[in-house]
Amino acid sequence: IFPDENLARENMQLFSIGLQEIWADGSPRLSSEGLPIATYTNDDIREFARILTGQSFGKRNEKDNSWGGLEFSEIRNNDSFDTSQNAAGLRDLRYSYPMKMFGDFHDLGVKTFAGTTIDNTGIEDPSERGIADINDALDWLAGSPGDGIPDFDMENSHRSTPAFICRRLIQRFTTSNPSSDYLHRVSLVFKESEGHLGETIKAILLDSEARVVDLSNTTFGMKKSPLEGYAQTLRSLRAFSYMPLSAPQGSTIFDEAPGDLSNPDLLIQNYGIPQSQLDTQSKNMHFLVRNAFSSGSSGLQMNPMNQETVFNWYLPDYAPAGRIASAGLVAPELELANEQDVIRNINFYQGISRSSIGNNTDYLVGRNDQRLALGVAIDDNSTDSITRVRLDRITLAEELYPSTPPTPTSTRTSESLADEALVDALDKRLTLGYLKRRYPYDPSDDEDPQHAPGNDLLKNPRELIIDALAAHSDPYNGTNDENDRISKLGDAIYLITISPEFQIKK
Repeated sequence: IFPDENLARENMQLFSIGLQEIWADGSPRLSSEGLPIATYTNDDIREFARILTGQSFGKRNEKDNSWGGLEFSEIRNNDSFDTSQNAAGLRDLRYSYPMKMFGDFHDLGVKTFAGTTIDNTGIEDPSERGIADINDALDWLAGSPGDGIPDFDMENSHRSTPAFICRRLIQRFTTSNPSSDYLHRVSLVFKESEGHLGETIKAILLDSEARVVDLSNTTFGMKKSPLEGYAQTLRSLRAFSYMPLSAPQGSTIFDEAPGDLSNPDLLIQNYGIPQSQLDTQSKNMHFLVRNAFSSGSSGLQMNPMNQETVFNWYLPDYAPAGRIASAGLVAPELELANEQDVIRNINFYQGISRSSIGNNTDYLVGRNDQRLALGVAIDDNSTDSITRVRLDRITLAEELYPSTPPTPTSTRTSESLADEALVDALDKRLTLGYLKRRYPYDPSDDEDPQHAPGNDLLKNPRELIIDALAAHSDPYNGTNDENDRISKLGDAIYLITISPEFQIKK
């Protein structure tokens, strides 16, 4: 009765054509009066909202299902358009599966919006007509890969979509401020491939502007978002949890045939968690929101499912005051980089790099004695939650720290040389070797003759990190050598991941 006009507006404003018509290089299209041209009107919003009517949940929960490992075919279909929206929040199973068209609740008339007309009145089945309406609208807004129709002239899709979407994608993958030539090249690939995202991403990553490394270029690149930097750390250093999170190979929760779920390592009920607690969890999904949760003095300020606005955690055209704004540039991720939140980010990285039990996640069981009762072998003998995400610091230290002392030189100890080898090994994994490329280790230039000895501020960042590791005991003196290497590893990871060379993507 009252179609959701807000959803229709957001689809056009944020995810397809934007507010104003633009050329393939991102420059604005102008009217004969020299004014920007709006991509849609309020009438267009109302018409698009009519297209989106009739959708509801495709699947629904049943309390008597066992937790996890449920075959897709066994999950109950939803047969009621007005199924409750808020029974169990965003983690509920019904939100994990594709929506379903209920034709009796779809507006079946002709719709005209944003320069096109959607007319599927020749389809008799109301549900099939509703699906056709939505597909046609999506084809108009974003192209239709594989339909065999050449969309280069944008006759069959909106002409503003390529540059609008491609600029957003470039900003997430390579640089906050792509040149007009870079954007134009990627937009052409988007148009010629009829909106094929695989081809578009390939064009973004392989473009000459993205592949040439120029450390002196102060406009190309981007600040990693806190969550992206954290995820890179986890992946680069093989982080893990004792809670199995992966699905069987080659399957997803959307597959009609998810495959063999008999592997006990995939099902958390085999960890001895009480049935009363399993019954409170959603089916067929693991969701560890607190792995990136922010509270108090520690956090990434990017809590999953808790973006502050429909524009996500930060605005795509945010420009911090000062040199960036004065130069007419943008730095979207820096909207999160206020004084308090930068400190919270740094504290959060300390948890994953320097703690044997890693960072917190959602609990599936509460007290320590309950966790121990699960019988899960924990290498570090921790009594903390098995769901915590952590690094195998013992193995990493064995891999990355020299097992035998390097030969000392006239100016360097064996420990200093070993610390440098550790930093360089992490530098390759985390910063593509930028630290070593930019900053040599040269102790002869550390001192300022006008000041007292020990002026560490004259050391470059790589030297500061290497020398800071020397604060730990000698890892070759036969006393707690393994712990010394692990401590050095944690400090090195911590100091590198909070450095500009890691936080800024070039």
